[in-house]
Amino acid sequence: MTVEAISQESKGYSIEHQFLYADYTPLCDNRNLIEMVKDFVALTGKLIRLHIDNEKLASTLKTAESLRHDVMLALSQIRTNTASAMDWFHTNHPDALVTKLHTSSTALLNDASKTISSLLDNTEAGFDEQHKKYKEDIMTRINDNHSAAATLMQSWLSTDYKNFPSLMLSSTFTELDVIIESSDLKAYAVYRDTSINRRGRNTARNKEKNSMSLNYLFRIDTSEIEFWHGVRKLSEFGLKELMLPIGMKAPISQKLKKAFSFGSRKNNDVVKEPEFVKVDDYHLLSIRLDGEKTLFIQLVPDLTKPDSERIEITYDVSNFLSLHSQHTDSNTPPEATLPTINYKSRKNGKWVESTDLLRIEEITQASDKSKIWFLGTAILEKLRILQNVNIVTSMGKLQLLKANDNDIVLFDAPTKVNFPLLFELLSLVASSFTPLIKSLKEKTPVSGELILREEVEKGQRKEYTVRLDDLKSQLPVTHYCGRSVLDILQL
Repeated sequence: MTVEAISQESKGYSIEHQFLYADYTPLCDNRNLIEMVKDFVALTGKLIRLHIDNEKLASTLKTAESLRHDVMLALSQIRTNTASAMDWFHTNHPDALVTKLHTSSTALLNDASKTISSLLDNTEAGFDEQHKKYKEDIMTRINDNHSAAATLMQSWLSTDYKNFPSLMLSSTFTELDVIIESSDLKAYAVYRDTSINRRGRNTARNKEKNSMSLNYLFRIDTSEIEFWHGVRKLSEFGLKELMLPIGMKAPISQKLKKAFSFGSRKNNDVVKEPEFVKVDDYHLLSIRLDGEKTLFIQLVPDLTKPDSERIEITYDVSNFLSLHSQHTDSNTPPEATLPTINYKSRKNGKWVESTDLLRIEEITQASDKSKIWFLGTAILEKLRILQNVNIVTSMGKLQLLKANDNDIVLFDAPTKVNFPLLFELLSLVASSFTPLIKSLKEKTPVSGELILREEVEKGQRKEYTVRLDDLKSQLPVTHYCGRSVLDILQL
C-alpha cells in the first residue's frame, strides 16, 4: 500500500480509482502524478515571477532614491549659487548701495532672495512629498508580492497529502495540538505542526548541501467546527461514571488505628488503598496527537486553576486497533497495552506527582480499564474531525514556515518571504519529483508528453496529458531557480 493510501485510510477516506501509466501498468503511488507535477511547476513559476517583479521594484526604488538625491543636490546648488550671486553683487557694487536708492535697492535684492528661497523650498517640499508617495507605492507592491508568495505556499502546503511526492510524504510527521489558551478559556486553539527531513540528489557527495529539514505550522479556526467550537467536559465524549486513579491513600480507619497503636513499628505500618476521582465534569485542557502513534491528554477540574491539579494520560494509538480486533469479547485489555496515567497537584507551592499509576497492582485491579480505553478512542474519534482534509484548507492559517530552522516566511507586519531559501526548498522538492517524471517519460509512447490513465467506474478510463513544452514555458529560464528546477526535473 502506498504512503498516500495509508494516510488516507487512517483518516477514514477511501481511494476508489486506480491510476495507470500510459502502458496500463499500475502506479506504485496511486495519485494523479500529472496534476501534481503541473501544480508544482505552476507554483514554482508564480513564485519566481513574484521574485523577479520584486527585484525590478527594488531596482526602481534604488533609482528613485538616486534621483531624489540628485534633485536635492541640484536644488541645494541653486540655493548656494543664488547666495553667492548676492554676495558677489554686494562686494563688487558697493556704490550702488550708498546712493539715495540705497533703501529701495536693498529691499529689492532682499525680496528677490526671499522669492528664490521660497520657490526652492516649495519645489523641494513638493518633490519630497511626491517621492515619498512613489516610494510608499513601490513598497506596497513589494509587500503585496511577499504576501502573495506566502498565500501560494499556504495553499500548496494545506493540501500536502495530495501535493507532496511520495518521497517527501514518507518523511512527513504531523503533530496535532488542541489547547486552551490563557487569553480565552471558552475555546480551543488547534495547531497542525508538520515536519519533514528530506535529502536531495548527490547526498553522498554533499550531505549538508542536499539535505533540508522543513517545518510548517497551521492554526485552525475552531469557531465554526462541529464539537470543537467550545471547551468540552469528559461527559461530552459519551462517558459516565468514569473514575480515574490519582494515587494511593491510607483509609481513615487505618490512620486512626495507627494513631492509637502502641505496638511495634512493623505492626503500625499503614496499608494504603487506591484513590480515585470521578472525572465526568473534568475539562479537557489539552490534547496532542503525535502522528498516529501517541495520544496525550490533560484533564483539569477547574479551568481557572490549571496549575493546581491535573491528570495526564498517554495512549499508544496503535493499541486501539489491536484491542478492537483482538479483544472485542473481553472487557479487560492486557496490561502490556495499558496507557500511562500521571497525577499532578500543587501542595504548599510545590508540585507533587504520582506517575504511571496503572503500573501499581492494586490500582490496576481496581480500575475500569475498558472505560479508560474508551476515553482514548472517544477523544481520537473527535480528533478525526480536525483531520478532515478540508479543515486546514478552509479554516487553516499558516503561522510558521521554516527550512533548516531558518524562517522562509516571517509573519510580521508586513509579511516577509526569504525567496533564496524558498527557492532552495523548491529545488529539493523538484528532486523528489525527478524519479516520477522519469518513469512517466519512459512509459509514455508520445515524445514530448507525459500521459497518465485513470480507471473509473465500469471499466472506463480517463486520460491525463501534459506537454513538456507547456511545463517548461512556466519556468523563466532567465532566473536561477527556473533553470535549476528545469534541470532537476529533466524536462
